[in-house]
Amino acid sequence: MRKISTMLLCLLLVASQLLAQNKTVTGKVLDEKGVPVANVSVLVKGTTIGTTSKQDGSFSISVSSSAKVLVISSVNFTSQEVLIKGTSVSVMLQSSTASLDEVVVVAYGTQKKETLTGSVGTISAENLKTRAISNITNSIEGAIPGVVVGSANGQPGSGNSIRIRGFGSINATSEPLFVVDGVPYTGGSSNINPDDVESTTILKDASATALYGSRAANGVVIITTKRGKKGRNNISVRGQTGFSTRGLQEYERLDPFQFYPVQWDMYKNSLIYPVSGTGISADSASRVASGLTNRTSIFSLLGYNPFNVANNAIVSTSGGLNPNAQLLYPDDLDWTKELMRTGIRQDYSINFNGGAEKSDYFVSLGFLNDKGYTVRSDLKRYTARINVNVQPKSWIKAGLNISGNFSQSNTASDGGSTSFVNPFFFSRNIGPIYPVYAHNPTTGNFLLDASGNKFWDLGNLGGAGLGLANRPTGGFSGRHTLAETTLNEQFFNRTVASARNYVDLIITKNFKFTNNVSVDFQSQYDGSYENTVVGDGAPAGRSSKEYGGSTGLTTSQ
Repeated sequence: MRKISTMLLCLLLVASQLLAQNKTVTGKVLDEKGVPVANVSVLVKGTTIGTTSKQDGSFSISVSSSAKVLVISSVNFTSQEVLIKGTSVSVMLQSSTASLDEVVVVAYGTQKKETLTGSVGTISAENLKTRAISNITNSIEGAIPGVVVGSANGQPGSGNSIRIRGFGSINATSEPLFVVDGVPYTGGSSNINPDDVESTTILKDASATALYGSRAANGVVIITTKRGKKGRNNISVRGQTGFSTRGLQEYERLDPFQFYPVQWDMYKNSLIYPVSGTGISADSASRVASGLTNRTSIFSLLGYNPFNVANNAIVSTSGGLNPNAQLLYPDDLDWTKELMRTGIRQDYSINFNGGAEKSDYFVSLGFLNDKGYTVRSDLKRYTARINVNVQPKSWIKAGLNISGNFSQSNTASDGGSTSFVNPFFFSRNIGPIYPVYAHNPTTGNFLLDASGNKFWDLGNLGGAGLGLANRPTGGFSGRHTLAETTLNEQFFNRTVASARNYVDLIITKNFKFTNNVSVDFQSQYDGSYENTVVGDGAPAGRSSKEYGGSTGLTTSQ
């Protein structure tokens, strides 16, 4: 009996100790207007202990003495952490719908998003920080609903085709109008340093024509550049380094071990079922195709034997490749390896900005060195910008925004999607038995020139006394995309300068007069050279030089 009494006493002591460690915290949750908020989650931080507020915003929760913080959260409100000081707390939640107060750049200036009735999409500078882009139009891809963005090509610095309102014309352009700092821009989008951009706004509906007229029939892309922040002076340095590779894998293609039997089978069938005349038996066709007769064999048609077996022992009469066949130069049959590379991208910028009560400034310098993933494709761009705004009197405000850049670019010649000089078309369609460089047909060793260097197999060296054959017509005889891409030149040097000036006369609180004047100047030198060794320019070679310039002057009130 005494033992039972002792145990009950111990249990009572433990229970009383546990109750002493817990306490009840009450409180009330209000919004920023003082209205009670119901169904608010109240959770002890770091635990699963929680409750919700009632219709009058009040709540009550039992917490341990070690609890220090309550986490208060609700839909459409910013979460708060409240320190537990005593047994009562008061919470005022802030609305998280501040995005309705976001200022959007529109045709006539700026407007709050909550009062905007048109169809608008916006990309802020924050969205650009994590993206390595060389052209500001690349930022639109996948960021604005309803806007179709297509990549023109993989040339560094190239922009995208943008379709905001579909295809509006068969013959006329479907590209949108670009507006930079409130004035239509006559230069190219690649001339703008993305790090200088504060926001990009897409006007998608008919309201885009309110100020810009018929030019805005395809939509408007409004680019607003950065300006200084009043009350502070800042220096910002940014550096990005990355690499670019081919995004889409190449098609699956036949390798040399598959190519020869397939070609053998095609040739055999053409002997059995000729387009004209009488065919021969299947057995005879197999022997002819394998090279066991005096007639033309599959080797004679293809011209090259990359294997270590005799020319008449590559493919058996059953159509199978000789099991002893091994490649003489296995590392020199991949044309894409020679034409593609890992491109290195370097992007550096520095800006100084600040402001006082009546003025602000923004100064930036930028350098971009972007090498593409194909040989001889690159872009170097140097940019500078000065943006100054002043308001000497309460009724007048003025600003001047001057920018300039110098770009140098090399472009790999393509000549069209089905041109021999196009590196993708050539490497994709040439037979996998034809090497990039010239080899001894017996040993497979590289052939060397007088200087001891290996040289390209142009496919037409059959008469050069090197023991080489000419590639057949289907093997692109006399053409060599690597040689042509390496020896040819296609480049441009471009100088661009832009200036924008505005003056605002504030007549009343709700009425002001604005005068905008902008000048966009561009000068470009395009050059090309086609070599004397191989390709369309051989044997005499040819070159062209072209100079062009444009000046755009725009005024608006």
